[in-house]
Amino acid sequence: MQFQRRSPEDPNLVIRIGRTVNTDWIRVVGDLCRTLYGVQSAECTDLTGYDDLNFKLSKCVVKGKKVEDAFTFKFVNRWEEKFYPELCEAQAELAHLVANEGIKCPQNVKTLDGLLYFEILPELHGPDNFGTFADATRPTPVVLRTFVPGTPLGDWVSSSATATSLFVGRVDTFCNEIGTLLANFHNICDRHNFCPPIFHKYAPIMALEHWHFHRREFELQQRTDIIDANTAKLCAEVFEEFERKVMARKSEFEQGLIHGDFNESNILVSETADGDPKVSALIDFSDAHFSFRIIDIANAVLYLYLLWSNLLPSVGPTGLNHLATCLYRAYSASLGRHLSQNDVAELKLFVRARLVLSLVNGLRTQRLCGQDGLEYVLKTQKIGQKLLEARAEQMRRVINAIWASGGGGGNKKTSRCERPMHDDDHLRNLVAMTFYWLIFRR
Repeated sequence: MQFQRRSPEDPNLVIRIGRTVNTDWIRVVGDLCRTLYGVQSAECTDLTGYDDLNFKLSKCVVKGKKVEDAFTFKFVNRWEEKFYPELCEAQAELAHLVANEGIKCPQNVKTLDGLLYFEILPELHGPDNFGTFADATRPTPVVLRTFVPGTPLGDWVSSSATATSLFVGRVDTFCNEIGTLLANFHNICDRHNFCPPIFHKYAPIMALEHWHFHRREFELQQRTDIIDANTAKLCAEVFEEFERKVMARKSEFEQGLIHGDFNESNILVSETADGDPKVSALIDFSDAHFSFRIIDIANAVLYLYLLWSNLLPSVGPTGLNHLATCLYRAYSASLGRHLSQNDVAELKLFVRARLVLSLVNGLRTQRLCGQDGLEYVLKTQKIGQKLLEARAEQMRRVINAIWASGGGGGNKKTSRCERPMHDDDHLRNLVAMTFYWLIFRR
């Protein structure tokens, strides 16, 4: 029995951002797992990854025995690799700490020689097209981690009509569980005073710390007409507002260790024996770094809103406010305190900023990689005009409904802590951007 190919997209070929993954990669994974970890055979499945190249190993045989647990084998991306070994060690420590405090998450598996990761030499280990993923002239780290049972929230919601109905009907419950999970994560880091120095140096490409990099990319897109004028105007407004209200006042916002990519792909759901869905795990600490705490909340609000409005376009602007209020209340209750009024007041600005980064980075991927790059940014199995048109029409209905309503969220006056979403001046911008985000989605 050897390493067998299992692909959720195509049994023979999978296109990633600017690179091709074929049976040569499965052979490489198999050889490395046998040599480094003693895995004699397994089923190997491609996993989605933005800059990483990840594979799920299941039905493993180790030392002649079948292993019930599954694993994730990761080729580390070029940017993250620059911060090794300190980053790998810090991520492993974070996962161990969080798991010991009761949050299920992946754990590093050491090599047979006791190493957290191993640097492979592409000319010796990699397939012929390794250079499409990483620098073929430099060692590339590989990591093995446990695979946590459960289904990403976004995948679970779309898995069946029953799941979709449960999510729509229990969106408040999901907000409460997600807000509580996030608060617990932050509390664990704070209680243990855990934030190794490397997390102050490292920030993933999509982080707001690289705001100026994305602005330069945005300006390039404007000069080359990659981005249309209306979208460019929306982005420019957000860039200007974010720099004025946040980047120029960094010290006024609460900061700490954040997850960095707290979204529907990294929040896992499991069903109880009676079919009741529960938020069960948190995965992927590769974007964890020291930054504004409100970012994690904004990411959760954004992706939940996009998920919800995609299923139920009629939710409109009040739905956005409702999700933010519900999630923040659960978060602050579990945290045991409120964030500063300054953080809460700018929550929607952080949401819009994330949307802009998603759009600009998606267009950058398309610019650099052409159609191959667009495929994964869409997070769809196949690129098709019908899908784009369907998504576009779906969001147009939401945009038109909100435009007709004047973007109003009501005139009821409440305190910021009671209702954190209160400044609706740019609501049209936010919802308009969701259309582009769904097309050029991270």
